[in-house]
Amino acid sequence: MRVAVIGAFGQLGSDLVPLLGERAIPLGHADVEITDAAQVTKALDGANPTHVINCAAYNLVDQAESESEAAERVNALGPRNIAEWCARRGTVLIHLSTDYVFGSDVARSSPLTERDPTGPISVYGRTKLAGEDAVRSLCSR
Repeated sequence: MRVAVIGAFGQLGSDLVPLLGERAIPLGHADVEITDAAQVTKALDGANPTHVINCAAYNLVDQAESESEAAERVNALGPRNIAEWCARRGTVLIHLSTDYVFGSDVARSSPLTERDPTGPISVYGRTKLAGEDAVRSLCSR
């Protein structure tokens, strides 16, 4: 198993890569610009992974409100590009998202699940949900 970890040097990726050990193929922003489909293809073709884990995100939650286009490119277009590559090759894709795709239910007493209805209330949450939707619709694995 060869696992390409996109966003490998960010907050989540830097914790994940050591857990994968020799199976990890760490790809940071210097290795791949996920908003550019050609760069995604070049980087992932070169890595030739059996699995891809996308940890990359525009995660400046408050700043996303004033930088919505940047958030949209990274959180929605980026995952779309990765999902398209994975779908073309039959590669497994694990896309990590956020609880921001759900609404703010302060009365909730049970943990959220993937099957709960979404209802983002911020630009960050909406762009992350758009990325999830792209992954779900484009990549069956």
